[in-house]
Amino acid sequence: MTEVQKSFIYASEADMLNVALFGMRAKEWEDNNPNKKGNIRDCASTIELAILSNLEYHNSLLIKDGINQKERRMRRYVSFFDDDYDEEEDEW
Repeated sequence: MTEVQKSFIYASEADMLNVALFGMRAKEWEDNNPNKKGNIRDCASTIELAILSNLEYHNSLLIKDGINQKERRMRRYVSFFDDDYDEEEDEW
């Protein structure tokens, strides 16, 4: 794998996590915030950075298990909405 291919994969993974946490890709944030210095992660709160670190860790475990990006996105979506939710009591 070339360095260019590696950087593309890295950027794709970073954007997937940006969308999961911030609801937008890095480029979208940059376009919407032309007067801010840095990038979306530079402007994130401490809590957002902690959540991002956790997402990165869990994502790396799924990558290690050979789960492709599409399946990882779906698992994250399902786990967010389906974990231990009790509809009658309306709580997780």
